[in-house]
Amino acid sequence: MTDQELIQLLHEKPPGEFTPFEMDALRRRWTQSPELRQALVEHLHLETELSGALSSIALDVDCLLKRASQQKRLAAPEPLRGWQWLIGLCLLIAVIAGGTLWVGRHQEGDHELIAQQGKGNATESNDTDGAAWKFAADALKPANVGGEASAADAVATALSEKEPLLTSEPTSKEPMPEAKPVVAEVVPVIEPWTAAMAREVAPWSALSPKLTRDFKSAGHDELPETEAKRWFSPVEGQPFTWAQDVYGTQHKRVARFQGLARLRAPWTDETLLRLTPFEMTDFTLYFWRGPQGVALRFYTRREPHQWAAFSIVRENSLPKPLRFGLLTSDNGNYVRAGAATFDLRHQDGGITLARGGITLLTAPMVAIPDEVYIEGQFRLRGISLHKSAPLPSLPETSHPLVMSGAANALPWSLSAELPAELNTHDNGSISLTTTSAAKAGIASVPIVVPSQLGATRGLYEVIARVESADPGTGLFLGDSDGRPLHRIGFFKEATTQQITFGVLRPGEQRDTSNFDPNGFPPPYHTPQQWI
Repeated sequence: MTDQELIQLLHEKPPGEFTPFEMDALRRRWTQSPELRQALVEHLHLETELSGALSSIALDVDCLLKRASQQKRLAAPEPLRGWQWLIGLCLLIAVIAGGTLWVGRHQEGDHELIAQQGKGNATESNDTDGAAWKFAADALKPANVGGEASAADAVATALSEKEPLLTSEPTSKEPMPEAKPVVAEVVPVIEPWTAAMAREVAPWSALSPKLTRDFKSAGHDELPETEAKRWFSPVEGQPFTWAQDVYGTQHKRVARFQGLARLRAPWTDETLLRLTPFEMTDFTLYFWRGPQGVALRFYTRREPHQWAAFSIVRENSLPKPLRFGLLTSDNGNYVRAGAATFDLRHQDGGITLARGGITLLTAPMVAIPDEVYIEGQFRLRGISLHKSAPLPSLPETSHPLVMSGAANALPWSLSAELPAELNTHDNGSISLTTTSAAKAGIASVPIVVPSQLGATRGLYEVIARVESADPGTGLFLGDSDGRPLHRIGFFKEATTQQITFGVLRPGEQRDTSNFDPNGFPPPYHTPQQWI
């Protein structure tokens, strides 16, 4: 049966009349069809509301007493005799006297109780309804003051001999059964990721065909706006809007997102988040663990389109970062592989971005994120959560090391023409300072290729870890005399006031920079950054 036929079945037949075939079709399709799940939830809410509305019973005790009084008045009364009038008058006097005495002693509130004489043949002369006497209920309780019964006790005894009092309380002296507490049945909340992340579901292996099957969309054919809203929650003080578009000859529905929202799904050590966005004007993911985290942003305004990873810092648990530090990029590999569905997973001490089971980049993040936010303007064709084993890591390079070690153990030399002060520290680092405002100091270390590596000429890579840097300082590759040939400088970015780094042309001297953060990954410097 199709999803539409099953939804129509829910509206036309009660559950008790479903055939085994129809029940089996519902069990198989409800975990795969968002529309069918929504119809089941609406059907359950409707039955619950109808049951509560139709099963409630309202009983008004006053109406019951009034109706009983009217029934007695309809019975044909016997002719009143003189002695009956006399007894009634005496009882009335006793009631008035006893009630006044009791109220004067206790000053209690007026709780009215209806007492009606049997056979309907005794009436109060001033009561046109001719049914009952009304007096304080507490007047019927025994006072036992000084060991003598009060006048109210006598009235209560006299009335009880004629006929029991008509009240709303049960006349039986047997104890009422103890009411048992009603325990509401807890209905588990079924989220879009509940079935995939269930305990009994086995995680995908690293070589699972599910990572590469349907390479372009990975099963994300459409995502209605109502389904997309179940995945994300708004953030106070941040813009957040959803809309829905229809595309293709099959009229597939996709959600259009703009703003910033928080991912509702929990993150575990087996979580694999799969997304299929397209037409991404801007797209950023924030992974937070306390005040620090990682940001992944996709840049589309300059070629090549690429992913970039940043270390981020925030204040007061805000969703958006206060400072960025560039960590790495995918060098456009995502676009060259065919931009479509991608996977995200925390593994090996970092956030891994992958496409079809192939890792594109990894950004260091020690712990599993406890908050994930998404920001931008894009259309989303699908989102899903799965359990998986760690994805294949990026292969390690096998380049031989020419020289390495702590900076304070290397043979540094200072320039005589451009003097500076070189200080070493116990943590293995060095610091270079100068007091000259006109000239920059230079410290250099020779690169010596061991003879066992063969020729000294060739392609080499130099990697340095920079703890911190001031604007106007930098690193360089020089000739055998220590003169700079290729330089990397550190600058202060004009808009954000953050430290950035970049290549300097020969003879160029500057300590400021200006980057468009939306056009290309800004090279923000972060503490202990490898360059």
